[in-house]
Amino acid sequence: MPVEMNAKIYTLSWSLASSESEIPNRSIIYQIYGDSPIYGRDKLLYIGQTDGDIARPFSHMDNKRINNFSVRYALCPKSELDFLEAILIATHKPSYNEKCIADSTFIRTNDLRIVFNEDDRGDLLLETSNMYWL
Repeated sequence: MPVEMNAKIYTLSWSLASSESEIPNRSIIYQIYGDSPIYGRDKLLYIGQTDGDIARPFSHMDNKRINNFSVRYALCPKSELDFLEAILIATHKPSYNEKCIADSTFIRTNDLRIVFNEDDRGDLLLETSNMYWL
């Protein structure tokens, strides 16, 4: 018997921010890029989220020395911040994220969620979903 599944589609339009003043004071998902001694120049290092703390992406990595530092951000529905952050981390595995990918219970759901990344998406895939974990 086929399993009924609802699909939710999200489109994240990414922008490059060179300073805190360019990031809107709203719910966002962000990516931090920089040079990695292991992976090379200008690589995805971290994916995070914030609900209005625009300084967080810039202060989050203060204790680490990052050359070639840059931030990309996308507006995101507040109710979906946790899930979208988790699916992007699980798919792309940034080297500075410490979330446990092995515990996939958070992204297992009865709903298929598809994320389209567009504009200045950096190293992110054009499309990702939680299909692997369903």
